[in-house]
Amino acid sequence: MRISLLIFIGISVWALTASGAEPKPDKKKSQAAMDRGRRADDAGRRDEAIAAYTEAIQADSSNAAALRDRAADYLAAGDRARALPDLEQAVKLQPEDAQSFAARGNFYFSGKQYDYAIHDYDDAIRLQLKNKNCRVRQRTGRLRAEA
Repeated sequence: MRISLLIFIGISVWALTASGAEPKPDKKKSQAAMDRGRRADDAGRRDEAIAAYTEAIQADSSNAAALRDRAADYLAAGDRARALPDLEQAVKLQPEDAQSFAARGNFYFSGKQYDYAIHDYDDAIRLQLKNKNCRVRQRTGRLRAEA
């Protein structure tokens, strides 16, 4: 009986994994980890914040804010290679969110990729017309791209 139960559990786990089914998002756990990450950021503990944001993403893979915040910490640490995939995923998850486009625009702007930055700032402004920071960076990016 016990062996049959173990085999059944093993097959069930395998079937879930093989079917590509993702675990159900745990929004409460994700939000709690986000809160810890933001507190760690406020205290200047970047590595701890990155770990908390990673936990938030693991609890809820659709948490675009956690992806943006982790990307900002990666970028602040000089790890551009890890920042961009998070920003790309945030934009993919929330294509109507100005913050995701603005964050990715900031990434490109900081890397002097002004044409990409301008495109993202255009989208951020389209989605949120009153985004003054994006307008300023959009103009600055255009000037630098022309120079």
